[in-house]
Amino acid sequence: MTPDQKVALWITALTALPTILFTGAVAYWNWRRDQERIIVRKSPTYWETPGRTETDAALCGFGIAVTNLSLYPVRIAGLAFLLGGKTFFQFYRPSREESWLPEIPSHARMVVRTTDQEWNQIVSALGNRGKAASLKFVAVAVTETGRRFTSVRFSVRVVWPLRFIRSWITRLTARNSK
Repeated sequence: MTPDQKVALWITALTALPTILFTGAVAYWNWRRDQERIIVRKSPTYWETPGRTETDAALCGFGIAVTNLSLYPVRIAGLAFLLGGKTFFQFYRPSREESWLPEIPSHARMVVRTTDQEWNQIVSALGNRGKAASLKFVAVAVTETGRRFTSVRFSVRVVWPLRFIRSWITRLTARNSK
């Protein structure tokens, strides 16, 4: 290869690099845009107090608010509360047809609340109303595609990648130790 051909090859490669990076970024953005994106939140209900204060004593119910950020409708297959990583209370769809939408349209929200009887059951199992606001009491939504979304957003952005890296390193060390 002559020096002129090497220069032409380098110029071609450097000219193509921005195009490759740009199209790769657009492809990644399209892939991320088309994924299911749901925000799950615990939704407390308070009695209206004269001082308009929201204390543990005024807490009279709980619910799960699901917001669909996807570009297409999403179907929720199951809603539950977890306590310490184990299923604590599960919502049943047939008894909540009026509040549990068959499909959540794009950029819409659905709120499913506990009844008074269910709330009393949760409070008696928790032992204290204040525990419902703790990070160990987590709201969970499962879509029909099987993806699980929780109300603990910290684990989505920070802890999940760290857990993935830890499991990857654990697998590598297990292979190397054999």
